Amino acid sequence: MPAYIENPTKLIGKVFGRLTVIAFDSRRGKAGHFYWLCVCVCGTVKAISQSGLTSGRSTSCECYHYERITRRRSMRGHPLHKRWLGMIQRCTYPGDSSYKNYGARGITVCKRWRKFENWLADMGLPPSPLHTLERKDNNKGYTPSNTVWATVQEQNSNRRVSRRIKAFGKTQTIRAWSREKGLAPSTIRYRLEIGMVAEKALVTPPYPGKSTRRKP
Repeated sequence: MPAYIENPTKLIGKVFGRLTVIAFDSRRGKAGHFYWLCVCVCGTVKAISQSGLTSGRSTSCECYHYERITRRRSMRGHPLHKRWLGMIQRCTYPGDSSYKNYGARGITVCKRWRKFENWLADMGLPPSPLHTLERKDNNKGYTPSNTVWATVQEQNSNRRVSRRIKAFGKTQTIRAWSREKGLAPSTIRYRLEIGMVAEKALVTPPYPGKSTRRKP
């Protein structure tokens, strides 16, 4: 046994990721590294440098690398991959036709959702083919807490209450004014649609017989 290794059995039996060390390899690398014969969970036996094992750089015989490539390619064929890619592009790619309404406005995709697998795990499948991605708050980005599957009708309703109104020196959504003034969003929206100025629409009490309590 070579004299340059203090204990030729010190790694035998130890597991590094998918690799289990089974024997010392008497070869030395060009930089003087020790090598160990390892068996991978896939059955492949391969000589791995000691530094690769102990540093965490080597955790398989490379089968994991090829599995990731295969899985990534299969994910590209998933029926929802185009929806995910569309979300990424409109928030990050200036050449996308919708970028001006998303990325240019500061709408982003959270770090976790930059991977399709994570996005799919969080969102799951849409309830129906009519459901598309919708952000609860249209001024915030795509995150697990701010994104849901919604129909076109639900999206339009959300955009109506998210309409921003300027009054009394500040600008807020109809939803925010509703909470502040105690009026139903539908009441505020109707008043604006018939031409009532914003300040009056927000302070005029409901008509006699109408409840002053806003809708939840």
